[in-house]
Amino acid sequence: MMKGAEDELAEGMVNMAAPISQCQQNSREEIFEIVDHLAERQAAGLGATAFKNMQTHLGMHWEPEGLLYDMDLRPHLSPVLHYLRDPMHVLVSAGVANTEIALLIHEFKHVGIELSHVAEFSEQIVLPKAHGKPRAEWFGKNRLKPTTVTGFAGTVLSMVMIVECFLDVIVKPMGVCEHHADCFRLLVGIVAILSMDPEMVFARVEMLQHLIEAHREALVILYGHIQGSVKPKFHHLQHVPQNIRFLKKSLSCFTTERKHRETMSRALNAFRNVEHTVVHDMVSMQVQTFMDRESLFKEEFLRDPRDHIIRGIQFSTSTVACLRCGDVHRGDVVMLTTKDVGEVQRFWMHGDRIMVVLHHWRRVVGDDQCLWRRSAEQVDAFLMAHAVLSVCAWLDVGDGITRVLQPFVARYW
Repeated sequence: MMKGAEDELAEGMVNMAAPISQCQQNSREEIFEIVDHLAERQAAGLGATAFKNMQTHLGMHWEPEGLLYDMDLRPHLSPVLHYLRDPMHVLVSAGVANTEIALLIHEFKHVGIELSHVAEFSEQIVLPKAHGKPRAEWFGKNRLKPTTVTGFAGTVLSMVMIVECFLDVIVKPMGVCEHHADCFRLLVGIVAILSMDPEMVFARVEMLQHLIEAHREALVILYGHIQGSVKPKFHHLQHVPQNIRFLKKSLSCFTTERKHRETMSRALNAFRNVEHTVVHDMVSMQVQTFMDRESLFKEEFLRDPRDHIIRGIQFSTSTVACLRCGDVHRGDVVMLTTKDVGEVQRFWMHGDRIMVVLHHWRRVVGDDQCLWRRSAEQVDAFLMAHAVLSVCAWLDVGDGITRVLQPFVARYW
């Protein structure tokens, strides 16, 4: 095929900054035409550099063992319909959120806000105990690049929430970066919806698409002149609502990759036969949880429970419980389905019912709905554990007042 024909094949290359409505989607036949052309040129012995440039030009990688190159599967495969974008990797794994955090921090420098200010502020945030503590190195110079910040997906999720709080507490009173803050809050809304239950995401897909379109427009206006700011994942994000409608739910790696921390902790001291050792330890740990009455087949259970008999009735108690929102520890601040806030004291279980003991906090009267007061007159309340909506990060602002960072799931509940 002549070079002119290659240019014709490449006409479908997308302007990443363009709205999806202006993009012409390739057909199934056009995708396979590109694939076959790559196979022909590779078989013809095209030089390595020229072949690499051709892949870039056509927007397709040469993967001879991949699905697209398997002729037996071709009658059953539709690259257009079956290509699903994973929201987690699109957003927070070298994704759109990584890029926008970096771009926003670089913009801070123009108004006198240094990277060290963000890093110092982050260490004042108290995360849920299951998430560990924020580290200044998350916003360190070695992680900040011109158009991205590096970090694991879980870390970037926490960074999104911390940066939003920094905008509210530090940047907003200065009266600067207002449009940049509005753009970032659109990103937070996208992350919030895609962090929800798969069926809940589908129920909010129209709102999600509106946020994605508004965010695309704002980001292009603010950062489109910066080379490398609009990346392929920025375009892939626009396809996420389409994929959710196709499946009638959101499929994401958030669920499966939550296991990474446990897997890595068991691989830490394995130096030979890593796969066998880690699998053995993971299976042993799972069996032990069954023996301890913990089961991932239940929506809610206590971790390391202790039994008590009170007036002939058996109860179990614990300072940690696995609820629908994840692990909740004593001392964690939680938001309830009523949007009230409290501090966890202990969990009780009778039969299959789990109750949580909370110190209720009082909302501070005023325009800022995120401020709560811890009082010496706090009263313990017994609530069913399913009333807990999410665990919250928080910031002590002094005088017994705490800024509770609104959890993602609560924003569109």
